Amino acid sequence: MNQKVNYRREIISNIERYAKLKRVKGTSSFLRQLGQVQKWQNERMNLSHQAQLENKDTKVLISYFLDEIYTGVDLSDVISKLEKTITFADKFFSNLELVSIAIEFNALTGELDERITTHLFQEMNINRISKKSYNQALLEINDQEDRVRQLELIRQFASGLDALLLDPSNQRKFKMAKYPAKLAGLGSLYQLFEDGFKAMLSLNNPERIIKELLSQEKIILDRYYLGA
Repeated sequence: MNQKVNYRREIISNIERYAKLKRVKGTSSFLRQLGQVQKWQNERMNLSHQAQLENKDTKVLISYFLDEIYTGVDLSDVISKLEKTITFADKFFSNLELVSIAIEFNALTGELDERITTHLFQEMNINRISKKSYNQALLEINDQEDRVRQLELIRQFASGLDALLLDPSNQRKFKMAKYPAKLAGLGSLYQLFEDGFKAMLSLNNPERIIKELLSQEKIILDRYYLGA
């Protein structure tokens, strides 16, 4: 089967996964709880990677991955016009695989965040997230495989962005896509790519920096599942 067809199917499948998330049609109380989880996770990651955030050479790129990638992209506008979205992505992004990676990561991250939100606030019935309660929830949910996949998708996304930066024709084509992206419901995804390009442009080896970030996150993840 044509690889491009496979990517189209993966994009559709992962947008459909995203459409099922409670963040799309959830109650206000659940969305507040989800916001607490995302805030706690962001603060933990900022603390864990404080040295890189304080380094002027790595600050912009690390901030991009912690604040934009992990937060996720709003794909609500895409749900009702899948074919138009994929036709646009195929025409302007030059790399359907990279679009597929970004959307899979977005869907998976949404599922992981909602899974732990539900466990913390409904199963464990907590009022305030702590390191102890978060660690306990991770152990009880036991979704380590999905979280390792999440880290791998970030690695693939960073590698794909870096490869696009090496091709001036792709950069020109991408710049022309800003307005059409909004019409196709992909304005948020376009912004994610654009901000990624800006964060990586000034660095000689952005993949190495991201590799270090992911290595640290994997160590932290392993500690969670060891109950440390």
